Amino acid sequence: MAIIDGYTRQASLRQLRAWREEGRVDKSFQMAINISASTLRDRSFPDAFRRDLEYTDLDDVRLSVEVTENILVADFTNAAAALTQLREMGVIIALDDFGTGYSSMSYLRQLPISVLKIDKSFMQQVPQSPEDVRLLRSIITLAKSLDLEVIVEGVETLAQMQLCQAPGADILQGYYFSKPLIASEFEYSLLAADSNRTIRSSHPANAEG
Repeated sequence: MAIIDGYTRQASLRQLRAWREEGRVDKSFQMAINISASTLRDRSFPDAFRRDLEYTDLDDVRLSVEVTENILVADFTNAAAALTQLREMGVIIALDDFGTGYSSMSYLRQLPISVLKIDKSFMQQVPQSPEDVRLLRSIITLAKSLDLEVIVEGVETLAQMQLCQAPGADILQGYYFSKPLIASEFEYSLLAADSNRTIRSSHPANAEG
C-alpha cells in the first residue's frame, strides 16, 4: 500500500483525478482517505464530501474512507449516520486498526462497514507465537464469515504473508511490499514502473482527511 501522508481530502481527490487524467491509473484503482474524529463529528461533513466528489468529477471513483474504533466509540450514533450517508454515495467504509479499541464483531454489524483492517500489532509475534497465529487466523475467518473484506497491516515477511493468505485475507499491507511513500515516490516507484501499463487496483493510497 502506498501511503500519502498529510493530504487533505480535497487534495487527495485532486491527486487521484490527475492520475486518472494522465492515464497512470484506471477506474479500478482505489484510494483510501483517513477520517479524523473532528471531521466525523462535523454534521456538514457528508454534504461537503459529496461536493468534493462533484467538484473533482469523480462520481465513478473507487474511494474508501478509513475510521478507527476509538473514533466510532466516542460518538457512535453520529458516526454511524455520517458513514451511512457516505456509503449511499458509493464510498467504501473501512474500520482501521481493528483490535486496538473496544469493538466486537457484533458491534460491527451495526455499522455500514465492508472492510476490516487488522492492526499490525497482531503480526508482531507471527509466526513465532502459535497462540498469535491462531488468534490472527480466527479474526480473519470470523470477519470473512461476516462478508467483510479483510486487510492485514504490518506484513513484513514471506511467512507472515502466507499465514494471512491461508485463511482468506484479501489485501496485505506492510514493509514486505513497500515502505510508506509520498505521492511523488509512489508515481516514480510504482506508477512509472511500466509506462505502457495502466496500474489497476493495487492497494489503496491513504490520505489524511
